[in-house]
Amino acid sequence: MNRSVAFIGFENEFNSQLLSGPWRIFEATLISRGYRIVSPDSNPEYFIFINHHPRKYKRYVRNSKKTAIILMEPPSTSPQNFRRNLPELFQNIYSPSPLWHDAGITSLFNWPIGKPANLKENYHKRMVRSISVHGNKFSLKEGNLYSLRRKLAEIVDLPIDTYGTQWSMRFHEKLLKVASAISGIASPKEINPKEIIDFILYPRKNFTATPMTKTQIMSKYRFSIVIENEPSYVSEKLWDALNAETIPIYVGPGLLNFGIPENIVVQCDHSVESITSTFKYLLDTDCYSKYLMIREFKQSSRWSEQVNLTVIEKLAVSIANNFDNQKYSVL
Repeated sequence: MNRSVAFIGFENEFNSQLLSGPWRIFEATLISRGYRIVSPDSNPEYFIFINHHPRKYKRYVRNSKKTAIILMEPPSTSPQNFRRNLPELFQNIYSPSPLWHDAGITSLFNWPIGKPANLKENYHKRMVRSISVHGNKFSLKEGNLYSLRRKLAEIVDLPIDTYGTQWSMRFHEKLLKVASAISGIASPKEINPKEIIDFILYPRKNFTATPMTKTQIMSKYRFSIVIENEPSYVSEKLWDALNAETIPIYVGPGLLNFGIPENIVVQCDHSVESITSTFKYLLDTDCYSKYLMIREFKQSSRWSEQVNLTVIEKLAVSIANNFDNQKYSVL
């Protein structure tokens, strides 16, 4: 057994085999367990995917290989992650949401987040405004919330400052997005002409790109508007808002399944009316006690269990255990 493993879908701008950010922990943990990280072209013994890449799977993987997949994108973004034959292709499937797939064939892991930022208490010095940090994405999959973000961005009489990418796309760039969305659907019945037209004709916006110092910029605001890609998982969007100690006006799944106290978030229905009416109410409300609860939650064991180092190291150990069919202790 040569214990060689290749990564698929971990690409950075230079090399898919040179992991960046917290995924370096993942690589180091596997190496410490005796695995060699190699190129997919070198006929490795094992493959680890982040999200499903059907063409690369067909190119590199034979069914006799041991494979693991880490799902990081929902159906609206990566419908290939939810193909019915996924359990036939991957021996180990890891999901960050209990709402994805069958718990009998999927191992759950916490969505990895950053360490709690050490911010000074400054609620009363913050701008009585909301920050919204969202990309202008497009999907034809049922349940996506991308159009809700666009509708909200059209409202100009509310104290909301918007950041994000892809709001200034040109016409041909939008066509490419639409073509990609169409290629990912299972049936022509999923094509919604109105959604396509609304997206293509949506006016270009000159919003500021997503800030590199996201926590510092968000921490200048009392409130944040957080709209998940779809209501089936909780991503870094909500955790970033909590880390900046903003009070999230949130559209997404119920939070009890994800270990987040419901009383530190103001949850809205999937509509502009629900978001705007909630925000207007909060503008005239003293939310200091909720702000203090967020600060307390950041110091909880629940938060520490979900930071990048802990989650990704446990994920690597679990995958190695399954590959080896042996039990090892967490490093």
